[in-house]
Amino acid sequence: MELFASFMFVVWVLAMYYAPGYYGYYHLKKGNYRKALRAYQCIQPIYRYSGKEAEARICFCIGNCFMWLGELEQSIAHFQVSRELWEQCSRRYKYDYITLSNSISATLYARLGDRKRAETHLEFASFTLRYNSKLLPDMLTWRAYALLYLEDFEESETLCKRVLATSGLDTS
Repeated sequence: MELFASFMFVVWVLAMYYAPGYYGYYHLKKGNYRKALRAYQCIQPIYRYSGKEAEARICFCIGNCFMWLGELEQSIAHFQVSRELWEQCSRRYKYDYITLSNSISATLYARLGDRKRAETHLEFASFTLRYNSKLLPDMLTWRAYALLYLEDFEESETLCKRVLATSGLDTS
């Protein structure tokens, strides 16, 4: 009986740990950003004790929710925290998420009309960009959005064509 109780406790802990994250992801993909945000915020305290990578991912997800809800300052703040946490991680692909966070932040700053910060984040994103990354199309797309807001239309168009070519789509 004691073994069964221990097993059920482990199952309960895992369900409490993973279920809200999947629930948040489900609602994020469905466009229910407020529900996704609530789910991610519920598990954020748990993820703080799970290591820097887990906390960085959840901050990134919360930043996405705020971005889609139009709360750009909140979004930028969460992408900043995510970026700082990723910098403390030892994973090789951490630079992908740092670059993606910088690229999205650049776009958000450009939307807010803060050209100087937008350009700074684009520059940071250039330093960490890995061309063999699985997130390369996402990074280049966000970079193109930022350049579009900054009215650098030629480079934005070039990046869009590059993303299409990377995806195997016709660019003509």
